[in-house]
Amino acid sequence: MSKILKSLQVVTQSFTGTPNTGTGVLFASGSKIYFENATGSIFPIGGPGYIRVLEYTGSNPGGDTLTYTWTKPTNIKHIQVICVGGGGGGGGGILRNQSAGLSGGAGGGGGAIAWGFFDRTDLTQNTYTISVGAGGAGGVGRTAIANGGTGVAGGYTTFGGTLVSASGGSGGTGGSTGTTTAGAGGLATACRPGPAFAIPGGSGGATSLSVSSATSIFLSTPLTPIGTAGGGGGAGRTTGNIDIIAASGSGGFEWNTLKANNTILGGTGSNDLVTAAVLLQFTSSVFTTTYGLGGGGNGGSGSLVGGIVTSQKGGDAGLYGAGGGGASPQQGTGPSPASQPGGSGSAGLCIVVEYY
Repeated sequence: MSKILKSLQVVTQSFTGTPNTGTGVLFASGSKIYFENATGSIFPIGGPGYIRVLEYTGSNPGGDTLTYTWTKPTNIKHIQVICVGGGGGGGGGILRNQSAGLSGGAGGGGGAIAWGFFDRTDLTQNTYTISVGAGGAGGVGRTAIANGGTGVAGGYTTFGGTLVSASGGSGGTGGSTGTTTAGAGGLATACRPGPAFAIPGGSGGATSLSVSSATSIFLSTPLTPIGTAGGGGGAGRTTGNIDIIAASGSGGFEWNTLKANNTILGGTGSNDLVTAAVLLQFTSSVFTTTYGLGGGGNGGSGSLVGGIVTSQKGGDAGLYGAGGGGASPQQGTGPSPASQPGGSGSAGLCIVVEYY
């Protein structure tokens, strides 16, 4: 299901079409591209040839869904499509006239990854629409006594509607006087072509009497060397006038390893971009591409100013597909008190690898 082409690691998977002998890997040797199925049989499927990697990115965290058009080249042989759903927004901060028992907002979940491999005969249309899911906006803060707003779910990233579709992460619930619920990562069961071609997103962190950590999913077996964007961190909880330290968002994925997130509470998650200079042996050409999955936004830790618990905004997610962090509580005392919003999730990503 994966093979390293020089320094670029791409996820590969047989779908329908030719060859139709099951799942396996694509790899380059000399001047040709080969497919090796699960039983070890190898089929030459192209060459002399080359590949081209196209990236379709989304808007800023909390922005709109962006759409693109992919046009099928006349000489294309196969394509590999990898979609990453948008991350969910973190929960907004609660505003209450009390200094104890206030839970900060929970972190949003990271988007799922889905992929598919298609022969040119599977591509019956000349053009296909790519929709890159928006990152969910953070839950709103409050200017009147109320629980914090729940973060918005991340959008789906799709290629051709349902050919490949990756679900977005859920938003974290807003701060309250009880336990907040972390945003779930995008579900593999909601992806296309199906769960066997998808990995769920990392979950956000929640807040109760303690703060739970956000997660990334990293499956490092040889058959599935892929992982997700990070979930957002949960914010702190007050006990008396003491604000418990918030959780940081989890690290993002660099296609072959998880990269640690930044350590600044309330700060933006790591972008985790990867730069891969790839020497394609069968064309003697070099191109550069950058992509990776973001770290979750860190939860707001809040502060104690003049004996009053003050709210800190949740951190926005890093690019791409990660969840936003939750905002910490605000004690409703003083002139015009207001709690802060949760951090926004980051938009998804679509990568199309063309094989000629």
